[in-house]
Amino acid sequence: PLALADGPTSPPNWVLEVGAASREEEGRLGKMLSPEVFCALGTNDAAALYWRSAAALADGLARICPLGAVVVRPISDILLERRFRDRRQLTFGSQGSGADVEVGPYRNTSSSKWPAIWRCRLSAAGRTWDVPCRLHPALAGPGWGAAVAVLIALGVDLDGGIAALGDLETLPGRLSPLSGRLGG
Repeated sequence: PLALADGPTSPPNWVLEVGAASREEEGRLGKMLSPEVFCALGTNDAAALYWRSAAALADGLARICPLGAVVVRPISDILLERRFRDRRQLTFGSQGSGADVEVGPYRNTSSSKWPAIWRCRLSAAGRTWDVPCRLHPALAGPGWGAAVAVLIALGVDLDGGIAALGDLETLPGRLSPLSGRLGG
């Protein structure tokens, strides 16, 4: 949090991945960041183990998220739905889930090696796009779903926003397959 407090004030829109080590730090982050859109990828994973329970994790996320923020969350995470019932929510999920943003099915488009082999369908706001998946489908779906739900929350033109997201390169070593695995 201290590095953020001393950081630049531009550009006007930031995407930050933040974590907190304590309840006090969660409170400070919530006051300092005051996000317009708060994206919670779920309480059903290993992070919940650190917090002793999924409910404790949801409470921690709520300390960071201000009341006026739009909450982006997986449609399947009922705990987050209940915890943030006092906020506007946008959801993401798999095809046919009824989420605001649905991702899938995935298809292998060539016999080339990872990562240039997967594409998927993305549906939102009554429209459909065909997008690249640079991550394994298990990771790409939530990532695409959350990103497009944030675009909707911010009122960004979906055609331009999705095209820009499709052009992003993965960060070296971040969620990348190890050499020799999956053709890497």
